[in-house]
Amino acid sequence: HVTEGPAYGVALMAAVGAGLYDTVAEACAATIKPMDVQQPDPAHKAIYDQYYQVYTSLYPALKERFHQVAGLVRQYQ
Repeated sequence: HVTEGPAYGVALMAAVGAGLYDTVAEACAATIKPMDVQQPDPAHKAIYDQYYQVYTSLYPALKERFHQVAGLVRQYQ
């Protein structure tokens, strides 16, 4: 049972890098097991809709910054 998803993902990628698994997909298939399914609360739909509206506006607003970050990653790899 893992509660720290991002840290677990990094650990899986490290396991692939160390040769324990050939691919990230293989590492995930071998180690991640479905648990409880989370369902949205229909009573909160109006709130979810507001968050989604903000979320959908983020990518266009940040698209150029994402390209800049990708360029830096390529530059320093």
